Parts: sequence; C-alpha cells; structure tokens
Amino acid sequence: MRSWLRWLTWPRNRVTVDSTTGLLTLSLLWLHSVRRLFESLFVSVYSDTEMNVLHYLTGLAHYFLLPLVVVAETSGFLTATEFSTSVTSIGPMQLLGVLMFLLCSFNQHQCLTKFASMRRNHLGNITNYAHGIPFGGLFDLVSCPHFLYEIGIYASLFLCLKMAHHLWVYVLIFVVINQTIAALITHKWYSDRFKSQYPADRKALIPFIL
Repeated sequence: MRSWLRWLTWPRNRVTVDSTTGLLTLSLLWLHSVRRLFESLFVSVYSDTEMNVLHYLTGLAHYFLLPLVVVAETSGFLTATEFSTSVTSIGPMQLLGVLMFLLCSFNQHQCLTKFASMRRNHLGNITNYAHGIPFGGLFDLVSCPHFLYEIGIYASLFLCLKMAHHLWVYVLIFVVINQTIAALITHKWYSDRFKSQYPADRKALIPFIL
C-alpha cells in the first residue's frame, strides 16, 4: 500500500499532515458519504431520466479516490512513522473547518429535502415526478445552492487539512470547476424551460455574482 501511495504522490512523496488531521478529515468524508447515501435511498425522488454512464463512473471514481488522496500525505500512511492521534492537537483552523462542514452539510440536506418535497404530499407520498421552481433560502438568490454548499464542504475539508495538503488543492479545483459548470447548465435549463416564470434576478451559483 505504501509503495502505491508513494507512486500516487510522485514527485513530492512527502507528508504534509499529521495522523490526527488525516483521521479527522477521513471521518468527515465518511459522514459526507453516509449522508449522501441516505439521501439517495430515502430522501430524493428521482424521475425516469437516465444518467450518462461516464458521469456515473466519474462519480464513483471520485468517491473511491478521496480517502486515498487524504492518506497519501498523512503521517503513518505514506511513511513508516507511527500512526498516533491526539484530540488536543486539533487547532482553531480545523475547528472552523468542522463547523463550516456541518453548516454546509445541513444546508445542502435542506436543499435536497426541498427538491423531494416538491414531488411529495404532506403525508410523504410521491405524487409527481415533474420539475418545478424551488423557492426559499438561497434558492431565492441562486438556482443551485446545493452545488455551492458542495464547494463549501470541500473547502471546509481543506481547512481541516490545515490548508497544507497538496493533493487536496487539485481535488478542490476539480470540485469548483465541476460544480460551477453543472450550475451554469442547470440554470440555463431552468431559464429555457420556465422562461418568463423563472425569476430573472436569480443567479446560477453565487448570489449577485454568477
């Protein structure tokens, strides 16, 4: 495993975060994955639209590689140093990252619950599979607040990594580009579908800006 991780981190091959930092980030990633699985199984109401197979495989690869990316620069994984953790070593930046992670995760869950409620009645039964215009919260300002919160989640994990993890920079850049493109496409779809019914002052991703 260590030899594979050394290949993954070539040409740097160096530890950038301690064991506690790595474990903290892995724990939050686990929580994020469990929440998304729960929402996929029990919250979201899907139409019969099919997902592009490349998009699906990219998503699977993304979630599979994330923990490997974290441990690739974590003490005790990449090197033969001892894996030891201490809660007292968690600093203010990491606490801010955890708080930001929880806030973004909660708000993203609220967005997905909002989407689902548009297809359910007050009893929770599915009544339709139609697309509608969501309102409330950041939906009043942007078309895709859930994508903005996704970026926030990955930015919060970068804070948890003390902004020192080199590979995570590339992960964050990928997420920002991916979510921005997805938001612009979704915003255009809303505008084309609902035309004059769609709020003209609503942006795609960032309130008042983009």
